[in-house]
Amino acid sequence: MITKTICLVNLNAYCLFNQKSEAPMGGAELDMYTLAQGLKKKYNVTFITGDWGQNPEETVHEIRLIRSVNLKGNYLSGLLKFIIALIKADSEIYISSGAGPEAGLICLYSRLFGRKYIYRSVSSFDCDNSYIKGHRLLGLIYLFAVNNCNKFVTTVKNQKKLLSISHPGVIPRVTHINQGLKIFKRKNNKKAGVLWVSRCVPSKHPELFIDLAKRYKNLKFTMICPKQGGLDSFYEDVKSQAMLVPNLKFINYVPFKQIQKFYDRSYIFINTSDFEGFTYTLIQCGQAGTPVVYYRVNPDGVITKHDLGYFSNGNYRLMCSQISTLSRKNTLWRNKSEAISKYFLKFHDIDSLIPKWTKIFNSL
Repeated sequence: MITKTICLVNLNAYCLFNQKSEAPMGGAELDMYTLAQGLKKKYNVTFITGDWGQNPEETVHEIRLIRSVNLKGNYLSGLLKFIIALIKADSEIYISSGAGPEAGLICLYSRLFGRKYIYRSVSSFDCDNSYIKGHRLLGLIYLFAVNNCNKFVTTVKNQKKLLSISHPGVIPRVTHINQGLKIFKRKNNKKAGVLWVSRCVPSKHPELFIDLAKRYKNLKFTMICPKQGGLDSFYEDVKSQAMLVPNLKFINYVPFKQIQKFYDRSYIFINTSDFEGFTYTLIQCGQAGTPVVYYRVNPDGVITKHDLGYFSNGNYRLMCSQISTLSRKNTLWRNKSEAISKYFLKFHDIDSLIPKWTKIFNSL
């Protein structure tokens, strides 16, 4: 099958096409956006986003954008708009990322109209029944996508083990492809300080980073912590705590096209999340040559396997010790900086990953 038309679906990704958009962004959005940029060189690419006040259709960087549902609007009218967007896209293959009812709807549409559907995982949440158990009816709609997708493409190899327990029937259709970024020539920035980037949600534990800033008064800390819808009070509490720490700079939001410079200028990157997929922050650190300290997450063991920094295994005292070691020993830091740069170039160059997607398309 020679595929000419691909449609990617992510309702929050519009902010990556238009910096003025207030759509929230995370790893799933960046994964779909980067994939679209890589695929457009070979395929006609359409991208369905949510309704963020933009025109019904537009073309940005050779990618056709279709507006669909307003996530804050009426559910039934939103459902109709979403289906209309799928029909407008009129693509041979549809790809979406992130557990939710839209995955089930895309899968059903693809089944009814002879199209192919690929589901792209984000984190363990997609694979271990967590979403399904926590969302009842919406979870069952998502379950339809898991059970009936043509391919289930994981971001982390270990997710296949989770699927083998929770959804063994999908295993023959599971494959793995790394997330990627476009490679840019790195600027020789002077590196200083400690960086944290994540959405302001409890599972990301921003309070731990604030505690670290209080502990290491001799280091400069930067916290990029965009507000998550529905968690206004949590955000305000985190922000107020951060503003009391003299050596901590709190930033609400940075557009994607401007955020890499923060990684480029940072000496150490900290992740304090309870769970993640692969985490684009790790890839962006690779682009920057910035070693990492990850508190609870070590996707597929790559941090320890490739010496990208340190993994603390949920041990706060160990994390503090690792930060101290990394901030003092220049030779050690340089070794890990070189290691994470080489790792990024070898495993996460989006152009080198597109042939793997092409192989999947041709197999459908």
